Amino acid sequence: VRGRVGRLISAVESVVESSIPSRLDEVGVEGPQGWTWNREMLDTAVDRAGIDDEGSAGLDGEPLDIDALVALDPTFTFDNVARRITRRRLWDVVTSMRRMTHQENLDLPWAHRGDPATWIASLAESNGDSSAYFDAWGHPFVMRRTTQPSFLPAVPGWEVASAGPDGTIGTRDDMSAPFVRVLPQASLYAEAVGENALLARLSRVAL
Repeated sequence: VRGRVGRLISAVESVVESSIPSRLDEVGVEGPQGWTWNREMLDTAVDRAGIDDEGSAGLDGEPLDIDALVALDPTFTFDNVARRITRRRLWDVVTSMRRMTHQENLDLPWAHRGDPATWIASLAESNGDSSAYFDAWGHPFVMRRTTQPSFLPAVPGWEVASAGPDGTIGTRDDMSAPFVRVLPQASLYAEAVGENALLARLSRVAL
């Protein structure tokens, strides 16, 4: 599981991330029932990762494809891959925003300048890599008002959020916490990518 399956799944995650935001149709398809896999994308993932024929085959020697990986574990969905990528990107955006607000003293209520809802776009423009400020469904991260305590708030009363699979801010599939569990603990996918070990480390993060 942590060998060939883990390498294949990590290769898939890498290709999905490299396709954000403008080439997502090469890896996933958005339809009436949500996002599903582009079943041709595994060949690209295998090629880019340099995985040989043996490394991309099951124990019976037959080549693994997206359907075979989903059959091994139904939690291996496009949305779960996207949530794992978005969780990492969310952390990067939150820390970048936190760094900027500290440097500019924008985290002080009396020092606010302009509308915080526009700050992510300004940060992306200043850093010159706008693709890093999109979630894995191709939607730009946003700053939104919140009354809930948020982890590492860039600005009191505001939080960085992803609109999630449906692309609509304010619905149940939004993501705003960078340390949330994405995969069920006992799933093959979680074992293959070390999800449980990752969350154990994140729970001990000290800032």
